[in-house]
Amino acid sequence: MVTVTNGLSDELDLPSVFEYELSCPPAALFDPSGLLRESDKAKLTDALVPAASQESEKDIVDETSDIEYVLDGGSLLHRIPWRRSDTFAAIGQIYVEYVQRMYMKPRIVFDGYNDGPSTKDATHLRRSCGVIGPTIRFNPEMV
Repeated sequence: MVTVTNGLSDELDLPSVFEYELSCPPAALFDPSGLLRESDKAKLTDALVPAASQESEKDIVDETSDIEYVLDGGSLLHRIPWRRSDTFAAIGQIYVEYVQRMYMKPRIVFDGYNDGPSTKDATHLRRSCGVIGPTIRFNPEMV
């Protein structure tokens, strides 16, 4: 840029030219609204599944009993249907029994986001369309 403008240096205020970023955000990472694009988890799954067959999992389980399962708590909430009349405590008990029955050493992880900036902010904005629900405090007897 300096070479191109050599003859124009008297007319051009170089500090003002360089006060802006010279590159835009990569289009592959951001959608037109400026939010991060969603990842394509299906492609990741397609790449991983051939590498881990059911047979290899069986061999691993036979070799060791020290396997611990890390479960996505948010995903787990969608696996078991809730009955309309169940209390919060009853629903919790159903989940505990399901996890104990299906996994030897489970660890359940729930996403928790503080008020500060997070890597999931763009996803939350996209999913909520800007609408934020009320905060609800649960107790065991709630239906």
